[in-house]
Amino acid sequence: AGQVEQHLEQELQDQDQDMKQYFPDQDLFDFESELDDDDEEEEGLDPEEKRRRWDEHNFPGYDFGDLNDKRNSQLRQKKYEELIEANKQKHAENRLRNSPKAFRRRKLWFEYKALRAEKIKKEAKRIRKEMKKRVVSKPLSELQAGDRLNGTVRNVEKFGAFVHVGAEKDGLLHIKDMCSAQWVSRADEVFKSGDEVSVQVKFVDAEKRLLGLTMKELDDQGMPMIPEEVASALANLDRQSLKNLEEDDQVWGVVERVTSFGAFVDIGAEVQAFLHILDYPRRVKAASATKSFHRGQRLRLYVKEVELDKNRVKVTAERPEWLPMVW
Repeated sequence: AGQVEQHLEQELQDQDQDMKQYFPDQDLFDFESELDDDDEEEEGLDPEEKRRRWDEHNFPGYDFGDLNDKRNSQLRQKKYEELIEANKQKHAENRLRNSPKAFRRRKLWFEYKALRAEKIKKEAKRIRKEMKKRVVSKPLSELQAGDRLNGTVRNVEKFGAFVHVGAEKDGLLHIKDMCSAQWVSRADEVFKSGDEVSVQVKFVDAEKRLLGLTMKELDDQGMPMIPEEVASALANLDRQSLKNLEEDDQVWGVVERVTSFGAFVDIGAEVQAFLHILDYPRRVKAASATKSFHRGQRLRLYVKEVELDKNRVKVTAERPEWLPMVW
């Protein structure tokens, strides 16, 4: 038993020397330093008891049992190796963290964070300044169709421009409401952000927070007025009798009134012709006629049906199949 104890003691001393290579600044295996200096009773403890106390300090929750047990000695050896590997990895991470390259990367990261914070601060300051300029003068509930307003173009899209008119919500000026004389294909070809415009309220819905604007002249009912040149031409036009109209005749007309199912068109006849929404190929799908027609719109049509006894005429925008195409 004495030889076994001496062998184990020598093996532990060799392990202590190996551990000191990786912990030169700390005497981890100086059992006297690990114990309380003020406890005089520990001076008389045998090496096995000191070892047990050291194990409890470094490996809490593990009971290695008797020092003379070979299996327990192997388990302790395994735990020592794991501790050595953990400290190796820790020191390697510290060396990498303190390398010049890592220091430069941290410095660049802090500089980036500072610049980003400064950019966010400037952007917030700009937004606050802009919001102070944007004084809300009217809620949408106080606006009515036909009201004349002056506004500033804030944003331009392909389909229209958003205009700030001093209300709580920017209004949409659609491309079809920008000009009466000619068709506008793209809003950015006419306006840019910051342009001052004079508009009229086309429609307003305070509950849904919708505001539509137009640059066309509106009548008392809030409908676009027919341009003066078109109105004067229609006034001087000799009205044609329904008897002179035949099926598939080509006519030109101007929309006078729009209903849910179609539009009444002035084709120069004694009465206005009716164009049903289903007879208009360019209609907006699954929508009422008000989305496809507007007052003053000029159309090329074809006579569909003439009812002399009822004094009415129906037209269509679909080209007759027998009519040859002209290229």
